[in-house]
Amino acid sequence: LQSASTYHRSRTISLTPMSKCLNLRIVDLSVLMTIIPFLSIPHAVRNLKRLETLRFPPEMSHKGLPKVNDPHSERSPPLYQWPPKLKRLQLWRVHDSIILGNFIWPETVTAVTIIESNHYPFNTILQTLSTDSARQRLQRVRILSSRPTDEVSIIAPLCFQMEKLKFLSLQGCGCDPGFYRRIITMSPELAPLEILEISPLPLEHKLRVELVRDLKTVCAVAFPRVRLLGIAASCIDYVSEWFELEMDKVLMENARNSGHYDKEKLENGRIQTGVYYF
Repeated sequence: LQSASTYHRSRTISLTPMSKCLNLRIVDLSVLMTIIPFLSIPHAVRNLKRLETLRFPPEMSHKGLPKVNDPHSERSPPLYQWPPKLKRLQLWRVHDSIILGNFIWPETVTAVTIIESNHYPFNTILQTLSTDSARQRLQRVRILSSRPTDEVSIIAPLCFQMEKLKFLSLQGCGCDPGFYRRIITMSPELAPLEILEISPLPLEHKLRVELVRDLKTVCAVAFPRVRLLGIAASCIDYVSEWFELEMDKVLMENARNSGHYDKEKLENGRIQTGVYYF
């Protein structure tokens, strides 16, 4: 058995038996229909030496965790450890301040997917990713949300806080102009981002023209290495040839001007540029 997906509707569930499945590479708790104590998760997977992907449940409790800023807990050894090969996490937006305060970022994790809940403030995404370990190690971030403009723009600083971030996927919110306006006006250091995924595209042609303009500006100002733009496949029916051609030109020009890529490999296609669908 190389993966485990758990589905349950009862009020209580024990993850202890899973700790004996030592060959698991994927543990998926995202379909659980009950509240799970957060602490039971690292305790259940800590000995799974081959585990690479962990998807957390939508709802977790802080049962067993010390209060944040408790002087006694600060002097205590770490409450838990993560498996040594863990690379990918999927988190439902964690809203519990005690869980956040006790969350130890796995040092081996380089990719995270965050699914936003509509019931809690959006800016806690930044809290979830605010640790030094997350900022220094994350290379791939995927955020699934449908929040309005003023809240989506809060995630703009993520692009500059992540020192190694090469891939950013904004599904449900990536075409919101507030996100690009905030990046353009921040005048931060240049971001290392190479691949940007967005969805959904605006239906109106006028708004798609504005999106091309925004993307061209943000590439010049903040994302000089971006060479690939991913568009959700659900948008393919109303993506015009004009939009694809314009973005292909913008992305190739961006890659050439960045000085980061081998020009010969860019020209012969060994380093890919342009629009793709996911």
